[in-house]
Amino acid sequence: LFRKFGRMYPRGSVIFREGDASNNIYYILMGSVRVEKNSSQMKKVLAEFGAGEYFGEMATLNESLRMATAVATEDSDIAVNDGDTFHRLLRENDEVALYMLKEFSTRIKHTDELLHDLSESWLKLTVALYIFLKWPFPAECDLLNDLAGCTGKSRAEVEDILRELGEQGV
Repeated sequence: LFRKFGRMYPRGSVIFREGDASNNIYYILMGSVRVEKNSSQMKKVLAEFGAGEYFGEMATLNESLRMATAVATEDSDIAVNDGDTFHRLLRENDEVALYMLKEFSTRIKHTDELLHDLSESWLKLTVALYIFLKWPFPAECDLLNDLAGCTGKSRAEVEDILRELGEQGV
């Protein structure tokens, strides 16, 4: 596999950048790769892959620009396949296609969990910021109703958020 498709990527080298046009898919033979995204002056690690794992399939499958940057985190040998080879492999090998579908499902589930965690953090931040900006509260203030209106959550959900924040010492 390495003789036909392999490339060596030294530690720290960029394999592809967010926004690049490329239809290659990458399979790690040896080494490791970190996939990261820049957002609002921050770098977020989306995934880390090791030997036996693949990455870069999204742009290959939907013919789009790269949505993240891939960096070798150690010296890595990587098989690089173009989109046509990848599509042919999926058409001709049911086992590979089924493996890819299972892996996609796992990755989507992981992304859903991350989005849930982000949403929960955003709600806590909104509640804490509201309290910080409105303190001290006027006597007629109904904090739970106000927060429910701001967050789109019920009073009971707001109470749970306030309890969590209190347990965390906020």
